[in-house]
Amino acid sequence: MIFGFVRLLLIPTIILATVCGTMMLVAGIDYSGDPEAGSKFLGIVIGTQDAINSAMKRLGPGPPHVSKITNRKKRAEVLSNLRFDDDTIIAICIRSDTDLIVGGLRKMKSRRRHQTKHIMITCDYSLYRQLRDIAAPFFRKHHHDIHKVVFQCDSDCANFVKANGLARDKPGHAHRLADMVAWSNTRNMEPAGVKAVDLRTTLETQLLKRFK
Repeated sequence: MIFGFVRLLLIPTIILATVCGTMMLVAGIDYSGDPEAGSKFLGIVIGTQDAINSAMKRLGPGPPHVSKITNRKKRAEVLSNLRFDDDTIIAICIRSDTDLIVGGLRKMKSRRRHQTKHIMITCDYSLYRQLRDIAAPFFRKHHHDIHKVVFQCDSDCANFVKANGLARDKPGHAHRLADMVAWSNTRNMEPAGVKAVDLRTTLETQLLKRFK
């Protein structure tokens, strides 16, 4: 009888530990691009801590970034192990080419030089809405809200995270995965399971309409 009572007391604790432990979601976000081509990609990876750790483990030992691997065959092998086809992790890559679009707008009229900050805020919010909408089913499945997830990022995405009211943390495994997602897309080497979105036309249309 006593053991049964103790077991009943432990059940809520176990459930709480699951929710607050391995089932909590973590996220990474990072930009990558080719300055010469003007391309810019935003990579996002969201998943349980276990899923993030497993994704990193599959990559095996090696340099901290895939770009440091000079052997093309080895690089392709590493990226082939980067998979996001499990229901505990999601990867998104949004092509925006924001620098190219903003540069084009500024050339049209010099006064737009003073609007650059507002243009970038508009870009960041459009990217955020796309991220939010794509990831919404994933968040619902895991009973989470995007604003309760901490996004690991470096200085490249600090303004994006802050402007959209997201929580920020220092770079970790999730950030490294997001970096690889964004970087691989600049080389047309998209990992399996990545949800790719091209937002260039939409962004340009929105900005021309608002800042004409």
